[in-house]
Amino acid sequence: MPQGSGRLNLCTALVDDVCARGREAAPAIREPMRLWTYAELLHQVSRVGSGLRALGITRGERVALL
Repeated sequence: MPQGSGRLNLCTALVDDVCARGREAAPAIREPMRLWTYAELLHQVSRVGSGLRALGITRGERVALL
Protein backbone atom coordinates (compact mmCIF):
# COMPACT_ATOMS: atom_id res chain seq x y z
CA MET A 1 0.00 0.00 0.00
CA PRO A 2 1.44 3.38 -0.94
CA GLN A 3 2.19 5.50 2.09
CA GLY A 4 -0.37 8.20 2.73
CA SER A 5 -2.83 6.91 0.15
CA GLY A 6 -5.54 6.44 2.78
CA ARG A 7 -6.49 3.11 1.17
CA LEU A 8 -6.12 -0.35 2.63
CA ASN A 9 -6.36 -3.54 0.64
CA LEU A 10 -7.28 -6.15 3.24
CA CYS A 11 -6.42 -9.04 0.97
CA THR A 12 -2.90 -7.72 0.58
CA ALA A 13 -2.55 -6.91 4.26
CA LEU A 14 -3.99 -10.16 5.58
CA VAL A 15 -3.37 -12.83 2.93
CA ASP A 16 -0.82 -11.87 0.27
CA ASP A 17 1.77 -10.67 2.78
CA VAL A 18 1.55 -13.91 4.81
CA CYS A 19 1.99 -16.00 1.65
CA ALA A 20 4.89 -13.81 0.50
CA ARG A 21 6.65 -14.56 3.81
CA GLY A 22 6.45 -18.29 3.06
CA ARG A 23 3.62 -19.10 5.47
CA GLU A 24 1.13 -20.43 2.90
CA ALA A 25 0.49 -23.61 4.90
CA ALA A 26 -0.32 -21.75 8.13
CA PRO A 27 -3.93 -21.85 9.35
CA ALA A 28 -5.91 -18.79 8.23
CA ILE A 29 -9.50 -19.71 9.16
CA ARG A 30 -10.69 -22.43 11.49
CA GLU A 31 -14.24 -23.68 11.15
CA PRO A 32 -15.77 -26.52 13.17
CA MET A 33 -15.39 -28.97 10.27
CA ARG A 34 -12.65 -27.35 8.17
CA LEU A 35 -9.33 -25.56 8.33
CA TRP A 36 -8.38 -23.07 5.61
CA THR A 37 -4.70 -22.37 4.95
CA TYR A 38 -3.54 -19.01 3.67
CA ALA A 39 -2.81 -20.63 0.29
CA GLU A 40 -6.40 -21.92 0.06
CA LEU A 41 -7.79 -18.55 1.14
CA LEU A 42 -5.65 -16.75 -1.44
CA HIS A 43 -6.91 -19.12 -4.14
CA GLN A 44 -10.56 -18.44 -3.22
CA VAL A 45 -10.02 -14.68 -3.00
CA SER A 46 -8.43 -14.77 -6.46
CA ARG A 47 -11.42 -16.71 -7.83
CA VAL A 48 -13.84 -14.11 -6.45
CA GLY A 49 -11.75 -11.28 -7.90
CA SER A 50 -11.64 -12.97 -11.31
CA GLY A 51 -15.38 -13.49 -11.23
CA LEU A 52 -16.01 -9.83 -10.40
CA ARG A 53 -13.72 -8.71 -13.23
CA ALA A 54 -15.58 -11.06 -15.61
CA LEU A 55 -18.80 -9.27 -14.60
CA GLY A 56 -17.27 -5.91 -15.51
CA ILE A 57 -16.64 -4.73 -11.95
CA THR A 58 -13.69 -2.34 -11.87
CA ARG A 59 -11.38 -1.00 -9.18
CA GLY A 60 -13.12 1.45 -6.87
CA GLU A 61 -16.61 0.06 -7.33
CA ARG A 62 -18.37 -1.14 -4.21
CA VAL A 63 -19.58 -4.71 -4.03
CA ALA A 64 -21.63 -6.40 -1.30
CA LEU A 65 -20.99 -10.08 -0.74
CA LEU A 66 -23.75 -11.92 1.06
